[in-house]
Amino acid sequence: GAPADEAHTGLRPDHAAAEARVDSLIPPYFQPRYLGFSSVLALLFGGGWVALRHRERNAHDVHRERERLRLQMTRTWLEQMAAASADGDAAVFFNSARSALQQTLSAHWQVAAEQITIADVDARLEGGDRDNIRQIFALADEANYSGGDLQAADFEHWTQLVRRQFTGENPS
Repeated sequence: GAPADEAHTGLRPDHAAAEARVDSLIPPYFQPRYLGFSSVLALLFGGGWVALRHRERNAHDVHRERERLRLQMTRTWLEQMAAASADGDAAVFFNSARSALQQTLSAHWQVAAEQITIADVDARLEGGDRDNIRQIFALADEANYSGGDLQAADFEHWTQLVRRQFTGENPS
């Protein structure tokens, strides 16, 4: 053969490469050092998809949203009642109690809360609940005009009655 040309440093076609360019033929995404990264990406994608589905379902669930808002308003009225009780303000106390009861009854009767009056309570409720709720409505009207004073025990009694309507049996 011909002597090797010292100036020519390229590989000859029949000469194998001296060192391997890769350690293995396993693709990088299957190699152990990358498996954690691809697993985290898959979990993030799955979790994001589940969260979006949950949010879409909740956005379309009008009944659940109405119930959440009703419970939030109930808490607000109970807090107003507690604040009015602490201040001894009967008008604010009974107006908050009437509003809370109207909201609760409107959810059960499928009527706008503002339309519920003493006459509706008399017509639709029976028993002791009717008398107690009717009395709260009457005391709210009376407190608006006279501003009657109540004792702490009276506030507690009426607060317990309103709470019982929220957690107790459904009005007819």
